[in-house]
Amino acid sequence: MRGNLFLLFGILAVGYVIGQFLYLRSSYRNLQRFAATDSKEAVFLRRQFRRRIQIAALSGLGGLCMIAGTLFSPKAYPSYFVFSWVLAAGFLIWTILLALVDFSSIRLYYRQIRNRNIDEENRLRLRLEQELKKKKTDE
Repeated sequence: MRGNLFLLFGILAVGYVIGQFLYLRSSYRNLQRFAATDSKEAVFLRRQFRRRIQIAALSGLGGLCMIAGTLFSPKAYPSYFVFSWVLAAGFLIWTILLALVDFSSIRLYYRQIRNRNIDEENRLRLRLEQELKKKKTDE
């Protein structure tokens, strides 16, 4: 029963990868608009795209290793069985680490944008207050 569950999980992981690659292919077209620029947004999007391709590929490899692990008998092929599950665990741990890096990168990028917007808003507010004071003193 447990083997069937892992086989199903492996098949779902491979299916996820296929869907993710289809999504990333369409997202790659949007990325091409920024390819000519070296803006911070373009750099951020290229790095994010590269991380997400790696996450999808590693998820697929982990799923394939799970499928292989369910197909090898631990009694008949113990070394293949252990090797496939160690690889599956390694791929999935690396996937989780990359996802955490992606999450942190997104938070940092948008925090910088938010801080820049707050600074600009404060600058504009100060200028407006100065203009209003100047206008009051001129009257």
